[in-house]
Amino acid sequence: MKKNICSLLLLLSIFGYTDCHAQFLNNIKSKIQDKLKSVNPTTKTTTETKDSSAPTMITTDAVSVTGNRILYKDDFSNDRVGAMPKHWKSNIGGSVVVLPNQQGKWFLLQPSASYRLDSVYNLPNKFALEFDLYSNATDIGFVKDLDIGFTPNNNAQSYIYAVNSDVDGYMEFVTSSDQVLLVNKQTDSQGRIPFKFGSYTNAKIHISLLVEGKNIKVFWNGKKLFDKSDFFQLIDNRHFFISTDPNMKENAQLCIGNFLITGFE
Repeated sequence: MKKNICSLLLLLSIFGYTDCHAQFLNNIKSKIQDKLKSVNPTTKTTTETKDSSAPTMITTDAVSVTGNRILYKDDFSNDRVGAMPKHWKSNIGGSVVVLPNQQGKWFLLQPSASYRLDSVYNLPNKFALEFDLYSNATDIGFVKDLDIGFTPNNNAQSYIYAVNSDVDGYMEFVTSSDQVLLVNKQTDSQGRIPFKFGSYTNAKIHISLLVEGKNIKVFWNGKKLFDKSDFFQLIDNRHFFISTDPNMKENAQLCIGNFLITGFE
């Protein structure tokens, strides 16, 4: 059938026609061409060509936990470089520094040291605690362990071992063995996850804790590491602390910045 249609089109192109028959013959040619298309339709491809210059969409579960009411904020901008920050206390001490590749001022933590806020803050039932963390080292594994937790008192006269019985709950970032722990010594409950720290050497990291009653959520750069219910035994007199490892290696340095505590109305 396809061959007959093509022959008819050829005959029409060879023989002339008068103006009076032009419209009639054109209609016939149009119908023949439509028929030819229906016999051999054009196949549309299902492959879509992507523009190489278009941005790639990255799906992430990164979230912000910041509340709508500031309870405490410290970016160390009002502290003198080389001095201990005014609103912090420690068993050893520390100093405000400026990092060559980061904006603002940072609080340089010493090995085998524990740090607290120098004032007592009555934290509400629900609050978010956040800060930036920066490791200045040839390998973040040289930082060893970093403990972050809460106790019922605000004493900073001695080093706070996270395994102490008076520690209500703590997180331990074990950079030397690539794992993160969430521990409550009072209930002997513990969560442990593997985590690759290697790519975070000499990089800014944002740590976030979202606490509501006895429950806690822990975030690393906006990605959830832990979501633990009934974690805290105490919901009153919770005081935050940071403890660095006594055995930091190769002159590794650990700094914090942009410390923030917010509440929720």
